[in-house]
Amino acid sequence: HAGISLTKEPPIVEAKVRSASTVVLETAPGDDADFPEDKSSVPELLGPDLWQRYRKLVGPGRADAIATKGALEAHFLMLGMYEDSSQALDSDIETLASTLKKKTAGLETVQVQVDLIVAMLNARSLRVAVQTTDRSRMQHDTEVDLQDYCAGVEKPPGLNANDRKDLLASGYTEAEVNQIDDKMLYQRNRNWIPKLEKLFADNDVFVVVGADHLSGDKGVLALLAKRGFKVTRIEATDER
Repeated sequence: HAGISLTKEPPIVEAKVRSASTVVLETAPGDDADFPEDKSSVPELLGPDLWQRYRKLVGPGRADAIATKGALEAHFLMLGMYEDSSQALDSDIETLASTLKKKTAGLETVQVQVDLIVAMLNARSLRVAVQTTDRSRMQHDTEVDLQDYCAGVEKPPGLNANDRKDLLASGYTEAEVNQIDDKMLYQRNRNWIPKLEKLFADNDVFVVVGADHLSGDKGVLALLAKRGFKVTRIEATDER
């Protein structure tokens, strides 16, 4: 969840954090889990041609530095190429909650997220990513995602059309592609609902999760609405 800070959000966001009795994030502050150590050779995982392409994508020095650190580190390096990792909204909200001595909670454990990331960002998906992108696309996709988020554009959750097309063209089945969205988003959304219902029954609660979890008929907002909650979108100009 990198790319934007709390200072860039409408003032109502910070105000809601300050007035809340409990601040809830995807994972509770203080929870921790380590990624498994992986010393596998990225050049061997990719093969000679894709390894050279990878070195051009991220830069030779960066690529060589993670050459024996496995597929996950290679993925992370690609994903962070055009992200500003110093700007992280959920981290800013967590820090503010801590400063205000707010009660905090998490919707799932860090270990759940680690296991998902390890399963999804494997050697197979790395090869697809290297084959199907270039620097201009990486930069464009990052910029568009950030612009759409800041503008409040609602986009279909999960993999976009281009990513789905790339995976299917690279040998993934339709079922496998759908399973990625289900594991990364929809299963987690469903798991969060009972926890959110219990939290909302207590007091004024502020919840922050990735934007992709909110939209669509399988999103958290739709699932809460089906449980009888009233869902109201607050615009940046709303003074409530």
